[in-house]
Parts: sequence; C-alpha cells; structure tokens
Amino acid sequence: MIDYFRHSCILTRLARDKQLLTIQLYYLTADVKILFVSAIVLKKLLMQEKKLPKRGPIIVNFVAWMIVACEIAFWVVIVLGLFTRYVLKQKKAGLLLLALTPVVDVVLLVVTSVDLYRGATATIPHALAAVYIGVSLAFGKSMIQWADEKFQQYVTKEGTPKPKLYGMEYAKHYAKSWFRHLLAYVIGAALLAGTVYFINDAERTASLWYILRLWTVVLGVDLLFTASYFLFPKKDKRGTVSKKDW
Repeated sequence: MIDYFRHSCILTRLARDKQLLTIQLYYLTADVKILFVSAIVLKKLLMQEKKLPKRGPIIVNFVAWMIVACEIAFWVVIVLGLFTRYVLKQKKAGLLLLALTPVVDVVLLVVTSVDLYRGATATIPHALAAVYIGVSLAFGKSMIQWADEKFQQYVTKEGTPKPKLYGMEYAKHYAKSWFRHLLAYVIGAALLAGTVYFINDAERTASLWYILRLWTVVLGVDLLFTASYFLFPKKDKRGTVSKKDW
C-alpha cells in the first residue's frame, strides 16, 4: 500500500568511540516509504486541491482512502491466513488466504485505472497508488514472512526470535532490502510511465512525473545508506564489529 512507493526514517548518531559517524537508516517497510513520500508531498497536494475541478477533491479523497483501505485489507488477509493456519490448524486454507494478498493490489489497480479512464486528472494519490502496488509486490513476500515469524513467536509461542545482525551481515541484509526497493521502483515506474503514455496529456499527468522524480531521489538516498553500511559497519551494543566481517 508505502503491503509498501506494502513506503523511510533516517536517524544519525555518533559512534561510541567518537571517531566515526555511524549513519543508521531504519528501513521499516514498503508502507513506511509510502508514508514518507506522502508526508513530503502533502503540502503540494493541498495546494493542488484548490486548483482541481469541482469533482477533483472528491476523486482525490476517494483514491487516497482506497490506498488506506487496501493497506488495511492486506494486513487483515495476512492475520486471517496466519490465524487459520496456526490456530485453526487448517494449513491449506491458511495458505489460500495468504495467496489472496495480490488481489488487494489488483483491486487498487482496477479502481485507479477506471478513474483515470473516465477522464479524471492524475493526482498525487493516483501516483501513490502505483507506488503502493510496486512496494506491495516487491516486499509482499518478505512482509508475510516477517508476520509469520512474529505470529509464531507471540501467539503460538513456537517460534524463536532471530538474532540481531551487525557488521557485514547487516550490510548484506540491508543491500537485499535495497534491491527489493529497486524492484518496487521498476514496477511502480512502469505503471506510472504506462499511465502517462495512456493519458497522453502533460497537464493531466504532471503529478505522476513529480512522484516519479521524488521516488528516484529516495531510491538514490537509500543506495547511499546501503553503501554506508559497508564502509562503516553497524556495531553492536558494545561498539564492536566481529573480526569475521573484515
């Protein structure tokens, strides 16, 4: 939905040895990235709303609420699937419910496409819908896996928490996350570019290009943080990095 571009919080702190600057980016989920982008462009959205035709604000609110509804539906389906699988002991039914998560993306894609087909001007919520779909498809599997682990750990009391990663292990893990971000970007950019081509009207698609440029910047910044973890490996609470990482 920022199932998120299922969508980032950047924190900087001084390392305990006071000699290196450790930059930490907590890459929460595709959904947080979407919220991050939404917060940046909120002012622009409110400014544009006054310039839209009378039906504009209604459409903007409708598409924006559809993104929220799809995000809620995404997690509801996951919780129901995990509950059915582990609590009701119906593994096949649980897997079937989990397999339905892409349907949420299809619904959002259809709603947005129909709205644009009927002549609506492409707005920021329309662009965020493409970001949500890209993030959901790229991060959906990892988000379901994360939810599965947490469900077993806290509900069924069967799972065990994974050890925290540091040094090169964390850097490699974060790099995999960036490649998922890149995949989300490719999917979302393809949807945005396809929409621009389909509408073929520069004035009606200005917001789509704005979000695509902004997302490109976010992707680039995320790449810089990825590289920083290889240059300045994340340290544990003792401020040390395992020798095997070097």
